[in-house]
Amino acid sequence: MMRRPGRDLARLSKRLATLARRPRGAPLVSSLEDQVAAMLDALGAPYVRQHFLAGVAVDFLLPEHRLVIECQGTWYHGDPARYRRDELTWAQRRKRRQDAALQRLCRRAGLRWVEVWEEDLRRRPESIRQRLRSLLAGDPESTMAERICRHTTPEGIELAVHHGDLTAEDVDAIVNAANGHLSHGGGVAGAIVRRGGQVIQEASDAYVRQHGPLATGAVALTESGSLPCRAVIHAVGPVWHRGEVEPDQLRQAVRSSLELADREGYRSLAMPAISSGIFGFPKPLCAEILIDTALAFAVAHPDTPLREIRFTNFDQPTVEVFVAAFEHRFGESLERG
Repeated sequence: MMRRPGRDLARLSKRLATLARRPRGAPLVSSLEDQVAAMLDALGAPYVRQHFLAGVAVDFLLPEHRLVIECQGTWYHGDPARYRRDELTWAQRRKRRQDAALQRLCRRAGLRWVEVWEEDLRRRPESIRQRLRSLLAGDPESTMAERICRHTTPEGIELAVHHGDLTAEDVDAIVNAANGHLSHGGGVAGAIVRRGGQVIQEASDAYVRQHGPLATGAVALTESGSLPCRAVIHAVGPVWHRGEVEPDQLRQAVRSSLELADREGYRSLAMPAISSGIFGFPKPLCAEILIDTALAFAVAHPDTPLREIRFTNFDQPTVEVFVAAFEHRFGESLERG
């Protein structure tokens, strides 16, 4: 059970001033934590292992960098692509709730929170190493997406194609391609939760408990956890079947995302190619709808605070589809880079 936050924060602030190096003889806990420890040692970063915050042990505390690193092992936390209650054991659900509460406490204390998932470390160790190196250097967690091309509307709103990691975009809000139950398992949704932390899934679960599952085309707003953006807009895109109603449903999802960003006063937004992944929506049609809907939004809301709309995707084929759509739509007015 967690103690009173005020007392915990005061105690934590006092301890941070005195903790500067890794204690000798720290116990070896797991191969996952050992790998992360080896990376930190190679980077020359002083850390405290298995340190208690608010009565809960965190895997790594880096006082000099005001950073907490939690290792998410598959046995304790479950498969990172599984978030439904019936897909996790009681202990795994409890551990994820505990992590979400601890992440909120760390944010209130001014500590950065980073999760390293066992599956990610197994498949992409160099990516984890680079992420830690960037964090310790004071840089963003990963390189921001590269802008490929852009167009400025008559209303002064910039539309741009970006190639890179959506979760690293330093914008006011990003759009998550979600399902109606806001269970963020694989794809873009899974990446957002793994990078932003369990608080995003917890907030999504709370929204569904209060409002029920989202219909196709609807959106929901949650906090962003450890992501550089301020908020996450979860948009439920359509699953492609025969193409009779799906285009209108995708337009509604994009329009709702832009209108929500407008109401919240956001100045910048980044969204992926919603529904074009496992939902099977044709990429060229997806790009056309996203661009057309953004242009229609600009005309309908010329005085909106939303002045920058990015279409950010990681895979090269999808980026090329959006670039081709921009070239076809804007021609010579298109700006490169």
